Amino acid sequence: MKYIILIISLVAVAFGYSQFCVGFKDGFKEGYCYDRSLGCIAPQAPNCPIPRIGEDTYSGGWARGWMAGVRRSQR
Repeated sequence: MKYIILIISLVAVAFGYSQFCVGFKDGFKEGYCYDRSLGCIAPQAPNCPIPRIGEDTYSGGWARGWMAGVRRSQR
């Protein structure tokens, strides 16, 4: 029984992390091209960071990626 609970929780964590990473990459692209012309081509997003507690959703990843993209575009 312990193993079943462990496996289910690992699958849930892995799914949440993957959604976070998808959101991070999407947010990075939008943040990088924020307030730029129509021809903006965003670079490849950096490696997905580890989500903070309560931030393991798509929207949490998107927000963190957007901030990283805006910071990167200002260099």
